[in-house]
Amino acid sequence: QSLHGMLAIAMLFLSACAFPAVVENMIVTPQDVGDISPSPNFENGIAIVQVDKGKEINSLLSVKVVNASFQKALSASLQQNGLLAVPQSLSNFDLFANLISLNRPLFGGNFKVTSNIKYRVVERETKITWYEELISASYTTAYSSTGLPVGGMRLANEGAIRENIKEFIIRLSKKNPQDVNG
Repeated sequence: QSLHGMLAIAMLFLSACAFPAVVENMIVTPQDVGDISPSPNFENGIAIVQVDKGKEINSLLSVKVVNASFQKALSASLQQNGLLAVPQSLSNFDLFANLISLNRPLFGGNFKVTSNIKYRVVERETKITWYEELISASYTTAYSSTGLPVGGMRLANEGAIRENIKEFIIRLSKKNPQDVNG
């Protein structure tokens, strides 16, 4: 009987992992970044050109973070923080983002997920790279806060991506033209 119970729990865990991440849980609001204002160089001037994810992300044991949901969260975060060009065709800068990996535990009481995303911002007219960096950010969800390990893993994935986008916005807000080579 205990084997059947363990198998049932394992099947529930694995089947629920197929649910996609919730975009709203990955969006960075102005309240999340505090008193940070966008650099005047990038204010309302960025277009998201390309969003990719690494092959490591396509794991059976992961909550799905598909390109579309990552791109929607990134776009909404940039828009809410005054960085997204609307319409995108009027942007001065192109953003390329690559979700390299989501590092997560298989089991445990708490779920700590670390997202690794590489961002590159290129001036559209000159093709000069103004910003390029791999950012790692983590988020931990306690098992007890969700009642089920699957919910904890999904929330930890979403939180890790939100924290990563937040860190990108903060770092980009400090970027000035004289920092292009630094």
